[in-house]
Amino acid sequence: WDSVLAVTYPARNAFGIKRGDSWDAVYTKSQGKCLALHVPILTKEGAAANSDETKKQDESVEEVYRRIYCLSKEGQEQVRKNELGVKRFSSEGKACLERYRICSSRIFSLVVETLLQQVGKHNFVLERASIDELFIDVTSYCWQSESFDGDVDEVMTKTIAVGKGQQPKQTYENDDDEDDPKIKQTLERGCFVAHIIRKAVFDKLGFTLSAGISTSKLVSKLGASYGKPNGQALILPSAIPQVMAETEIRKVRNLGGKIGKQVQALLPPDQTTMGSIARLLSLPFLCEKLGNETGKMVYDACRGMDEEPVKETAGALVKSITAFKSFQKISITSGELTEWIALLATEVVSRVQLDSTRNNRYPKSCTVQYTCSKEQQSGRSTRSVRISFPRDGDVKTKLVQSARGAVYAKEGNVFLYRIGLCAVDFQVKMANGGISSFFSKDNSPIAAKPIFQESAVESTAVNRMVDSEAQYQHDEEVARKLQSQYEANSKTVNIQKVQDERSDTIAPSSSSADEEIARKLQSQFDRENYVISMAEKRSATKAKKPVTSKKQRIDNFFRKM
Repeated sequence: WDSVLAVTYPARNAFGIKRGDSWDAVYTKSQGKCLALHVPILTKEGAAANSDETKKQDESVEEVYRRIYCLSKEGQEQVRKNELGVKRFSSEGKACLERYRICSSRIFSLVVETLLQQVGKHNFVLERASIDELFIDVTSYCWQSESFDGDVDEVMTKTIAVGKGQQPKQTYENDDDEDDPKIKQTLERGCFVAHIIRKAVFDKLGFTLSAGISTSKLVSKLGASYGKPNGQALILPSAIPQVMAETEIRKVRNLGGKIGKQVQALLPPDQTTMGSIARLLSLPFLCEKLGNETGKMVYDACRGMDEEPVKETAGALVKSITAFKSFQKISITSGELTEWIALLATEVVSRVQLDSTRNNRYPKSCTVQYTCSKEQQSGRSTRSVRISFPRDGDVKTKLVQSARGAVYAKEGNVFLYRIGLCAVDFQVKMANGGISSFFSKDNSPIAAKPIFQESAVESTAVNRMVDSEAQYQHDEEVARKLQSQYEANSKTVNIQKVQDERSDTIAPSSSSADEEIARKLQSQFDRENYVISMAEKRSATKAKKPVTSKKQRIDNFFRKM
């Protein structure tokens, strides 16, 4: 609040506006020529204050994107009137990033689509690093391709070469022999792939991207900073030493926080670059001060070495749905705190409902994270407590009561400065087997028994099943049949997968239906198998030892002697 999060390059270069400037500072530096645009907020009533962020449950990401971003001229003018230069205050509500999440999802989906068309289904690995950052590994494709379809030379004339000559940035010229020709050719092809992605995003969505191309994630990220704005930069292996010698420690991936400060504390105050680490700190010294693993990481990083692979996340779903709010000192018993928790719950439940509709899953737990202090203590501490995510009834009200009650039970009467709700432990919803849906037609969760319930209710249900031997045999037979069906469908899925891998064309896979059936059968089988295992344990505990009299036990003792 009242702090600049992002600055356009014209505002930065022409008026010296930077991140962290206040609302008034922006106006003063630009003499009123620059107007700030506030992040959309959710009010305490749960409504979006400066944008239409309301989403329908059946809307796709593409549909939401078009509704928010593809506006008519009249719509654009109305947004300018409603949002541009309108200052917001922390007491009004909390920041809402849904507009940016939708935009990020649309851009990422277009990047994947472009890669599928350009390099093929199995020739790239994409890792989503943040809401606006990604890593792509196309090494195998660029290295092995005998005939590369694309005008690489034309792209290279628009690519910045970092570390060549006296200039930190200059247009690429293939005029040196310091690097291995094959490696250079592979990196140049990588530049072409990056250019194709950037062009596709700009042509279809109107967003500019910057890219860095090099031999590792660490150096590529540094290269992207040289390519800004709306450009791309190549860092060849021969240029890495010079780049690292000029790069500030705090700007390097994984060294911008606590570790970076620890490393800086080991150097003289005037030595702040990665080159300073390489020149002044040995590997044994770094390992002694930072630990073996961290010390080795820093030692390699200052030399531009980073062996961390690009991890596939192209089809991965988020592991948590989170909402936070910071505020002035509030007692845990105050009504104002309840209002803030209710606002957080409104956002989390809404996003969970959308996620459940789109991805067929539901969270099992919710982590409540908070910063608090006792009345007679000056310091603050950040802690967390885990609660169950409600499944039925008024989910929002139950979540508010559980969150506040859990914090109060753990801390007592404390003061809070920040609190957040984080839905985690997502489980796939079962289409059959007792769980038809987690949401009813009015988009509110309905009562449903999870596959694994760690409660007295589950114990009672299992006890009833194992009391009947006939039911036990029936469950065992059903489980065997389900396993046979699952194995048959799994073979179908594997055959289809092999066919896809052998295919050179990018065609929609026909195995999706088989995979869905296999997942359903697996879920049902897991549930039946769980019941059977519980029945076996129950039967074992019910087994009784033969009743013998004291005289018989004495006789048996002497027989064994």
